[in-house]
Amino acid sequence: MIQETLHSIGLAKNEIKIYLVLLEDGPSLIGHVCAKTKIHRRNVYDSIEMLKDKGFISSTIVDNKSVFEAVNPKRIMDILDEKKTDFKSILSNLLFSRNKKQPSVKVYTGLNG
Repeated sequence: MIQETLHSIGLAKNEIKIYLVLLEDGPSLIGHVCAKTKIHRRNVYDSIEMLKDKGFISSTIVDNKSVFEAVNPKRIMDILDEKKTDFKSILSNLLFSRNKKQPSVKVYTGLNG
């Protein structure tokens, strides 16, 4: 259920695994994430970058090593609300563009048509 929901909001399979490990284990080094998820190191780095871009994890440098941490799940709701607000702001423009470019044709049938 958790994985399906995270997938439905835009996370890939590897991103879900990594997010859940970081959420469960707390701040972690890349080696720990690789070991727990059984995902190749290069793929973990790629997925971590995607998660950072989406705002689901953060990173800090401790003793010249990158430490990754999952954001509070409540923050995900804020991210989704921000996206919804952003989309609402452009919705009228999208609808106007769609209606403006598509001609309307009406077909009447029957005796009165």
